Amino acid sequence: MPRASFVTVLCGAGVIAGLVFRLLTVIEPHHSAKPLSLALKSLARANALLVHEGPLEYSGGLPFYTGSRIAVLNGRKGDLDFGSRYEESRHLFLDDARFTALWKGEGRLFLVTRFPWQEGVAARLPADKTLLLGRYGGRWLYTNKSIVNGQQ
Repeated sequence: MPRASFVTVLCGAGVIAGLVFRLLTVIEPHHSAKPLSLALKSLARANALLVHEGPLEYSGGLPFYTGSRIAVLNGRKGDLDFGSRYEESRHLFLDDARFTALWKGEGRLFLVTRFPWQEGVAARLPADKTLLLGRYGGRWLYTNKSIVNGQQ
């Protein structure tokens, strides 16, 4: 009986592990930040500001894959709340007014958001300066300057 029980538990664990790995392959394209990061690396130059709307925990791989600092728009909650209070990190946390001023300015910005256009900050930005570059899984990528043939 102990051997049969062990084999039964082992088979059950194997089936569950197979289902978990299958689930991961199904949800990975929707949750992974890697495709978006690769697009950003090909489009963004060193002087471009990358901004993530909302808490950065939802796109935790973005700084890793891009190798860039990411400014956070309206993301002073969750895991980043404590660190956002330090003086040396204030330039990385933007509110709507500061972000809109930067968006209208001369510099190139890229906005990564999990929200559809009508629910996020993109709906409140000037239409002539807001270009949708694409959707990558569950995220949208916008910029404030046009990109022609990959040139900025």
